[in-house]
Amino acid sequence: MSTQSDNKVRVVRRGQGFTAGEGDIFRAQAGATVLAKRGSTGVFLNGSTGTAYEGSNFTAEGGAVVRAKYGSMGKARKDAVIVADYGAVIDAEPGARVVHTPDEEQHVVPGSVKTEFKDLSAVEQEIVQKAWDASKRAYCPYSNFPVGAAILAENAAGETKIFDGCNVENASYGGTICAERTAAVEAVKQGYRKFKTIAVVCAKHPGGSPCGFCRQVLREFGLHATVLNIFNTESGVVRWTVEELLPDSFGPDSL
Repeated sequence: MSTQSDNKVRVVRRGQGFTAGEGDIFRAQAGATVLAKRGSTGVFLNGSTGTAYEGSNFTAEGGAVVRAKYGSMGKARKDAVIVADYGAVIDAEPGARVVHTPDEEQHVVPGSVKTEFKDLSAVEQEIVQKAWDASKRAYCPYSNFPVGAAILAENAAGETKIFDGCNVENASYGGTICAERTAAVEAVKQGYRKFKTIAVVCAKHPGGSPCGFCRQVLREFGLHATVLNIFNTESGVVRWTVEELLPDSFGPDSL
C-alpha cells in the first residue's frame, strides 16, 4: 500500500489504499480507496471510494462514492454519492446524492453520545475552549449564570472562522441577549452565514442547552450544524444537531 507525497498532500493513485490519520491531508484519485480517520482532511476525486470516520473532514467531487460515519463532516459536489450514517454532517450541492441510513441497528438516540475533550478533533477542542473563555466575559449580575458560546462558520468564499459570544443581561430582563445569539450576530455581521459547529457552556452548571429563541436563530444559519453541548467541567460534550434540537422547524425554506 503506497502513496506519493506532493507538498505534504498524500496523493493516492489507482489501485492504492491509504489510511489517513491526525494531520494527514489526502487526495484520492480514480480507483483509489481511502479510510479517513479523526483529524484528517482530504478530497475524493471522480472514481475514488472511501470511508470517513468521526472527526474527519472531506470533499467528495462528482463521481466519488463515500461512506460518511457518525461525526464526520463532508461536502458533496454535483454527482457525488454519499452514504451518510446518523450523525454525519453533509453539505450537499444541487445534483449530489446523499443517502441517509437511519436503520435501527445504527441509530443513536440524539443526545445520548458523550465524547470526552481529549477525543474531540483539534478544531472542536478549539471551539470548546473559546466557549469557556467567552463565558468569563459574561455580564450576568441578575442571574449570576454565565454562559459562553462559540460558532465555527463559513463565508461565501468557503473560508471558516470561529466567533464567540457571552450572555449580556439587562435590568429590564427582556433586553437580555443569550451567548449563542451574540456569537451568531457577530458571525453574520462579518459575512459568515453558514454555521458548521456550535459549542455552548453554562459555566457554573454545565449541561444546559440553548433556549428556544436561540435554537430558532441557529436554525436560520445552520440547520444541520453540530452542537457541542458541554456537560461537565472537564469539557466533555454531548453531540446534537440543530435540527434535532428544533425538529419540524420553521425557516427560510418555509417562506
